[in-house]
This record gives sequence, structure tokens and C-alpha cells, in this order.
Amino acid sequence: MLVAHHQDDLLETYLLQKQRKQIPLTWGLSAVSVVDNLSVLRPLLDFTKDDLRTYCVKHHIQFGDDESNFTDIYTRNQLRHHVIDQLSAGQRQELLVEIAAANLKRSADSGLVQEAYQACFSPFNLDIYCKTAENIRIEALRKFLIHHHFPAKSYSPAYLQELDYLILKPGNHEVMLAEDRYLAKTYNNLVVYAKKGSAYCYEISELQWLKTPYFQIQETGSQLYGVTVSPRDFPLKIRSWQKSDQIELRLGHKRINRWFIDRKIPIDQRYRWPVVENSTHEIILVPKIGCNIAHFSNNPNMFVIKL
Repeated sequence: MLVAHHQDDLLETYLLQKQRKQIPLTWGLSAVSVVDNLSVLRPLLDFTKDDLRTYCVKHHIQFGDDESNFTDIYTRNQLRHHVIDQLSAGQRQELLVEIAAANLKRSADSGLVQEAYQACFSPFNLDIYCKTAENIRIEALRKFLIHHHFPAKSYSPAYLQELDYLILKPGNHEVMLAEDRYLAKTYNNLVVYAKKGSAYCYEISELQWLKTPYFQIQETGSQLYGVTVSPRDFPLKIRSWQKSDQIELRLGHKRINRWFIDRKIPIDQRYRWPVVENSTHEIILVPKIGCNIAHFSNNPNMFVIKL
């Protein structure tokens, strides 16, 4: 795709980035870039707006001006009218040299950022992350978030620093970055997950062997996955864990959330953990914890394996 951005747009974008204290992937505008797998070419960045206007008039090419460009309502217009339009040819050239130098440094840093991204996030290694220079690890974090489809290209340095602080801070923490999408540091792991998006519920009216993306019902297995069910237990619901869930064991009721904490189960796995509920809404099995006391036997007839 060809885009008619010119040199004035390049300068305005750079000054806007500086004003907003951004650290973009490119300072100003790229002559060649890729957006959503689409190649974007900007062949006119070496020409000023006046250059292009003169060319169009000379060669009788029709053109028009966007009326919104004449007001000072937008910050970009304010920069255009009160800064860019006031620059001399020499000052323009100095600004272009500054942009080129900034992009040269950005290019040099990008190699270090890629190395840090591989070392810190493939898989996540908190020790290496902590030892990486702040400016490099923050850009590596940006790449991690982009990989997980967050609009991190536009995240400000201050916002990325807040996320960086959350990662470095001892303990488990989470922050919602988009609707029902969370970034969580959990037991020195860094995960992206959805709470509502992880919820599921399957209902079966009779004993059957079933496989889903979250669990599998089998005829055999370990005692910690087994339960003895009878016709009065049906229909059974096999659903994702909820925070209020608890199960009655031989030594009393056990809150499943407490078990997760004791076993250091990562938070993203908790929201996908299967729980078996019978027709009276009683939780009768939680894989790896076991079945409730009323449904225990030496010969379980149903085993639910977490996948």
C-alpha cells in the first residue's frame, strides 16, 4: 500500500512522539513498514508539503486540502502551524539529522532487545530479567506483550515501567491490560490469561468417556482423579473452578483456592481447573485433590484427568 506522507508529516510525528515521551519502534515515520502483514510504502518522505504542492500546480494535478488541517484544535496541527512552518531550511535539516541519529541508536538497541527477549521470555526467566538493563528489558517486555496481541506499540514508557515494577516486585501480582485479559506474575512465572474466557461447563446425563480441551473422562486412572458415581448423581456438571468452591474430605471441608495456593498452582491454570458437580450441586471431585468423602471407594468408576 502506498501512503502519501511527506516530510512535514515525518517531522510532526517525531515532535509529537517526543512531546508525549514515547519510545516508539521508529522515530518519525518509516519509508517501509509492515502493518498487519500489509507492506506500507511512503515514497514521499524526502519532499516537503510545499514541494508536492508546487509539483501538482506545475503539472496540473488536481489536489485538495483537508479543512481540519487549518484549525489548531489538534495537537498535530498546533505543531504544524507554530513549529514546523516556522523552521528554516537549516533547522529542518538539523531535525532530520536528529531523527536519523535516533533511529540509528534504536536500530543498535534492537539487537540487544531481541537478545534480551529471547533470554527473558523464552521461557520467562525472572533472574535474567532482573539483571537486564532497565531500558532494554522494558523494550523486551513490549515485544512480549505485542507477541500476545496487546497494542503495546503505543504503550508509554511510564506505563511499561509500571508493568516492569509489578514484575520485579516480590510476590504474585496481576493487572488487567484489556477486557478480560490479564498479565500476571505468579510464582516467578509471567503469564497472560483470560478469566471469563477460561470458563466452561459440560453436562453429562450418563457415564461416558469424553475428551475436551480442558479434561478427559477415563475408565481407569489414579485414585486422586477417581470418583464413584451412581445414577442419582446425574446429570453431572464438569466445569471450571470458581473462587467459592470447596470439597468435603475426610478431615473436613477444603477450599480449593487454598489448595491452589499451597501447591503453588499458577493463576492461569486455576481458572481452567475442572471441578465435578453432581445433581444436587455438590462438588464430588477435584482432580489431584480427590473425591469427596461420600463418593469415595476402592474401585472408582470414573476418572477425570485435567489436560
